[in-house]
Amino acid sequence: EQALGHYRKAIELDPEAAAPYCNLGILLASQGKTDEAVAEFRKALSMDPGLDVAREKLKELGADPR
Repeated sequence: EQALGHYRKAIELDPEAAAPYCNLGILLASQGKTDEAVAEFRKALSMDPGLDVAREKLKELGADPR
């Protein structure tokens, strides 16, 4: 839960940065929270379409990476 709070704080401090959304997605995916993770990866990609990590994670979760 501490890591979750850390990423949410990072998003709060810099809501235009894609990386914290991607990192939060990775954490959520590791906790089995697939739907929430997909939403975070999509937010990250909407900010930075070149963020290949988010695209790959979406594929791993069986979600459309577009």
